[in-house]
Amino acid sequence: MKKDQQEQLLKVVRDNYREIATQFDATRKKYLWPELQKILNSLADGCRLLDVGCGNGRLIENLKNKKINYLGVDNSEELINLAIVNYPGYSFKVGDILNLTAVTDQKFDLVISVAVLHHLPSKELRLEALKQLKAMAASDGQIVFSVWKLWSNRKYQKYLWRSFWKKLTLRSQLDFGDILFPWKNDKGEAVSKRYYHVFTKRGLKNLVEAAGFKNFKLYDDHYNYWVIIKE
Repeated sequence: MKKDQQEQLLKVVRDNYREIATQFDATRKKYLWPELQKILNSLADGCRLLDVGCGNGRLIENLKNKKINYLGVDNSEELINLAIVNYPGYSFKVGDILNLTAVTDQKFDLVISVAVLHHLPSKELRLEALKQLKAMAASDGQIVFSVWKLWSNRKYQKYLWRSFWKKLTLRSQLDFGDILFPWKNDKGEAVSKRYYHVFTKRGLKNLVEAAGFKNFKLYDDHYNYWVIIKE
């Protein structure tokens, strides 16, 4: 994928979260995936946690009874402002998964990134994101990230096949597996444009290995692929 196409898609993602921040916050208050709850519930007091793509800060719902050194990072200023209101007393910063070393020089026991990597266009940028997550992890730390499991989701299949056909007939600059589709409000009105890369399990495994990780676990649940990496 060409650099200008990457920048266009990154702008689509930034604009999307700016345009839907209030609606996004309202629909993602307290519920967390069971797998994510399990990971967070296992954390010990004193754990240093970096939440990359923290959105409105909802992970903190499972951390309120723990003494966690928490830092939430998101490239959406609108969502960071909502997180500060939702969870006063916790630390949040505007920052990008592609440049985390500019956000903090701390090292963390757990670096977690939920539903972020599928918003990054091109293998090149996804590899850079994994490199940045690795740079944030302590020498004995852990990296956990998830991407959505969309191949079997009927809602997205029409967008996937449409994108695949356009790519096959040389009418699209997107990579295979990339989709663009409208974000609709609660009235069913299209109010923004959204970008995802649709991962396969094999493709995700290949990406993690290409990033140089050897000690990792990859598995899936009904909605997500999960990767747990031990440094």
